[in-house]
Amino acid sequence: MSSPLRGLPRHNAYLRWLKIGLVAGAIYDFVFAALMLLAPELPERLLGLRPPGDAYFLWLNAVFLTMLGCFYLYAAYDPLTYRGNVVVAIVGRFAGFVAMAWAAYSDPSLKGLYPLAFGDLFFSVAHGVCWWPLRR
Repeated sequence: MSSPLRGLPRHNAYLRWLKIGLVAGAIYDFVFAALMLLAPELPERLLGLRPPGDAYFLWLNAVFLTMLGCFYLYAAYDPLTYRGNVVVAIVGRFAGFVAMAWAAYSDPSLKGLYPLAFGDLFFSVAHGVCWWPLRR
């Protein structure tokens, strides 16, 4: 079986930074999932975001973010083999940016979403910049 890294220098900076970025994205999601479960009042205090009416929605979001973090770690293991996961991560983070920025723009009481939106935009762009030269 041939290696997906065949033809690429072992020290390929784009691949290394893509892996680091995917792991960082996973950690980012795991931290928010943990906050939703263990300290739901912290995002409210730091970002001024009102919690949903029922804690059940926070729990669902925490499960979703944990799954997303695992998805990122899986892609980070071998981004060239799991290239579809990388593309979904790039597009998904950009969609998260659009959704959160639009929500914050539409409702000024949600302005605390802006840092999270730009966090997603950062990951989307960083992953995309690293992925572009490797996409073949």
